[in-house]
Amino acid sequence: MVSLGLVVARFNDSVTEPMAEAAREAAADRDAVVVDELSVPGAYDSPLAADRLARRDDVDAVAVVGAIVTGDTD
Repeated sequence: MVSLGLVVARFNDSVTEPMAEAAREAAADRDAVVVDELSVPGAYDSPLAADRLARRDDVDAVAVVGAIVTGDTD
């Protein structure tokens, strides 16, 4: 069984939460387990959280979910 870490950006959560749910379902469908899920404020904050998860011995892979909507920010 593959152990996954999941990073979810919360900015634009109307987009990212359905994506995160789809990622959780896809993992379960493939007999993988999400062992930890980290929330970050925005997509640009994701790399540090992903690195933190990737360095763990109990995490085999990391998935990151975030959305940058063009024109949504001033």
